[in-house]
Amino acid sequence: LGRQVLIEGSEFEWSAGSAAIANPDPSMPDPAPSKTARLGFELPAAARAVRVELIDASGQVVHAYEAADVEAGVHTFDWEGTDAEGAIARDGKYRLRAYAAGYDSAELKIESLVPARVSGVTQAPTGARVQLGDLPARPASAIRAIL
Repeated sequence: LGRQVLIEGSEFEWSAGSAAIANPDPSMPDPAPSKTARLGFELPAAARAVRVELIDASGQVVHAYEAADVEAGVHTFDWEGTDAEGAIARDGKYRLRAYAAGYDSAELKIESLVPARVSGVTQAPTGARVQLGDLPARPASAIRAIL
């Protein structure tokens, strides 16, 4: 409990001086304030090129992560909380928009991953379910990485 994880999703909350998190649970303490957000993406197949854009509430791209020759699977990257000019990003909601091109130049399905904090675990007839802040409980398989 209290661990930060990456889950499928596109929206997260950013506050300079604290870790970024999807729908934070105020009852769970933040064990280590950070000025960095660990974000990620998941690819079903290898990609020639990947681009993940961070978009603020006004619709502006404030940062872009790019990578080439990326293997299939889960990948993470850190956002330092700054915009393209190096200024500190405003507190608030952000979303990810991700693109990937395969080696045949066809667009690949790419799943963006955002941080969430585990606030509970329950056992259901269908298996373990995790509570992630204010989000509805999800199957444990929704967790793509434990940070």
